[in-house]
Amino acid sequence: MIPRNINREHILRALKVLDEISISNKRRLKKYYIYHDGKCYPPKYVISLANKYANGFELSHKRFSGGKETNDYLESLGFRIEKFPRELKREIVRKSKRKIGPEQYKPTNVRLEDSEDICEWLHLELGQLPLMKYPFVSDDLPSNGIYFFYEKGELWGHGGYGQRIVRIGTHKQGNFRNRIKEHFLLDKRLMDFDSMSMAPKDRSIFRKNIGRALIFGENPDYLRVWNIDFLTKKNRVKYAHLRNIDFEKKIEEMITTVLRNSFSFRFIIIESEKQRIGSKGLEGKLIGTVAHCSLCKPSKNWLGASSPERKIRENGLWQVQHLKSQSIGEEDREIISTAIQKTIDRMG
Repeated sequence: MIPRNINREHILRALKVLDEISISNKRRLKKYYIYHDGKCYPPKYVISLANKYANGFELSHKRFSGGKETNDYLESLGFRIEKFPRELKREIVRKSKRKIGPEQYKPTNVRLEDSEDICEWLHLELGQLPLMKYPFVSDDLPSNGIYFFYEKGELWGHGGYGQRIVRIGTHKQGNFRNRIKEHFLLDKRLMDFDSMSMAPKDRSIFRKNIGRALIFGENPDYLRVWNIDFLTKKNRVKYAHLRNIDFEKKIEEMITTVLRNSFSFRFIIIESEKQRIGSKGLEGKLIGTVAHCSLCKPSKNWLGASSPERKIRENGLWQVQHLKSQSIGEEDREIISTAIQKTIDRMG
């Protein structure tokens, strides 16, 4: 049994020790690992070492069980336990004759070939970043970047209870803050619209897609009006007589409530617009990465299941573009890892 006086500080001290030493073959990672600060550590060995700081001696691996007992205890102390992707297991076996430190277990150091492993890597890497929830300070956001939205009740398919990504997006140069503000409707004045002006959904395709799902269940006949782009004066003049502004404002309020209560997001700083945007940029490849994963699927109660958009229902993402784009490659992963560290440093 694991001694109950082992606390988080003891675990952190053990992790620090493992950063400095090589791990013998007998104590290497097997089925699960602790993911901390971008590195992977063998859970049972960490407990053994942590006991030295709690009780004065290294605890024999025969005195307690791995798997559930060890994982549950570490999770109770706030550590993330993950199961190895198949490709990562094979890479570790291939390297097993070498004495390597835990830094070489970092996911960016292995070649991931199938969509599920790449998707898991992406979720784990992004997990190092702070999770932003409403209310937040928009001035804390960068000028340029890529955002990743998560939704309550939507879990990834890689084991455990991690949230899956449900939308990925970016923006034109220098417009990141405004894009997020438009999604969450931080400017209340945008609700003061009439039949001859734009609604908030005309500024945010994310809001428009959520609205489609809400309307489809309440008043599907109005979808033909909701789908009209009122950004252009031509459409505002041509179709103004079709609009039910009271109903639109009701739906916009519902969208805002859903976004503020059920969605959170992370972001990475990417300054180059060319590097971010389109099917050949990171945005498209990132969307393709999560869209290709056969494990990350929507829950039975997912709001998007009510969408009239087939691509949204089938792919489990609040978007319809770039779903067939190629997944991120090794070079892209290096760019993403560097961007994550840059973002962490900026966020302090």
